[in-house]
Amino acid sequence: ILYDAYDRNLFLAGLWMTLQLMAGCIAGSLILGCLGALVAEGIPWLRGMVRLSTAIGRMTPPLLLIYLVFFGVGHIVVTRYGWTFDGSVIAVFCLSLYTGCAIVDALLEASALLRDQEAGFALGWRGLPRVLRLAYASVIASLVNVIKATGMASAIAVPELISASTAIVAEQGNASVMMNVLMITYFLLVMGVVQLFNYIERRMFQHDAP
Repeated sequence: ILYDAYDRNLFLAGLWMTLQLMAGCIAGSLILGCLGALVAEGIPWLRGMVRLSTAIGRMTPPLLLIYLVFFGVGHIVVTRYGWTFDGSVIAVFCLSLYTGCAIVDALLEASALLRDQEAGFALGWRGLPRVLRLAYASVIASLVNVIKATGMASAIAVPELISASTAIVAEQGNASVMMNVLMITYFLLVMGVVQLFNYIERRMFQHDAP
């Protein structure tokens, strides 16, 4: 990838797709997690359904979920209606759904803790920042995990980093080089996102510092 223009462009295209997957999964997970928690707390008759859905979502392996949607639902839609879905969109949706279920549980637990401390507390749009702050560590851990899980998109031929690297290995036979490059790249990506989250945490909560 350093001296061959074709391989370099293939790798950079995979890197760009991986960055898009990461951004989409982070945003999707937060949106689904926050909305799920708000619905569970704000609409009592839906609380049990949300709890059941999050439990099923967390127990379903994300790769299996991707297969079910892509090859199961996707096949039915294609054969009946002729519609096709982009693999990257399906990967973002499934990974966001899986991580969003974990975030819902973290937010509901934080909300219950605040309710024990303050009898009148109720999770709503105004109380969401406090709940997020209390559940911050759990939420960030879930988001870091989904960032690392974006490589599963290669299972449905999404041209991200793993797909690009294995394609280069197939053509060049340089498996040891590309696997080390892949490992270092993912390490740098995850470290970069963790540092970004730490910066956001400092900016959000610096007013509470003594």
